[in-house]
Amino acid sequence: MAFQRQALQKGMDGVAVVNLQKNLYQLGVRPMSVDGQFGLQTDSAVRAFQQAHGVKADGIVGEETQGAIAHALIGQIPAPADGPSPWMQWMKAHLGLVEKTGSEPTAFDEEVFSHTSYGNLNGVMEPSCAATVSAALEETGYKSEHNAAAESYRSFGTPCDLKPGAIVGFNWQGKPDERADHVTFCDHIIDGKYVACLGGNQSHQVGVAQYSRSNIAFVRWPLEKLTK
Repeated sequence: MAFQRQALQKGMDGVAVVNLQKNLYQLGVRPMSVDGQFGLQTDSAVRAFQQAHGVKADGIVGEETQGAIAHALIGQIPAPADGPSPWMQWMKAHLGLVEKTGSEPTAFDEEVFSHTSYGNLNGVMEPSCAATVSAALEETGYKSEHNAAAESYRSFGTPCDLKPGAIVGFNWQGKPDERADHVTFCDHIIDGKYVACLGGNQSHQVGVAQYSRSNIAFVRWPLEKLTK
């Protein structure tokens, strides 16, 4: 299923603009303030990116430009030696879609929560990290916990080493035996201290974020495929 991303342009503000600015900054389009204001600097950065990637340089961040940004971000991610996991491909296909807790749910939000037992969102977006994990697994033919709670994945599948595609739970207090605060997928290992994860509800979007390995509560690997 394809989901419409909001077009952004000069004069707009908010979390979607913050995410745009962060993504452009990560792609090396600088200098630019990450302040949530789509002003002259952001407009110039967008036009520079568009020109460099063969997109009409009009300063409007519509579907074509958003797709080019997502493709460029994916290009920065090293592929695992044994090939990408199908659920990671699903995540990358939805990179950049907004998941803002507390706001009105989007069609994408409703879709990911349909892969949980949470029920109707009733017009208010809930924390979506576990729902996004569930959606990525089920949409690619694997069983999930079908749950919106990060802690539900603690006993899911089988334990495994930290590696691309693994499900990773984090406790922000560095107490691995206590309830997980966040669940996501390992994208790649940065070094002995940090890991890059691709997941939902990361800077209010499906995105890649860096986390301390000292906060890892569990690492699990999916095993069972869905039966038709």
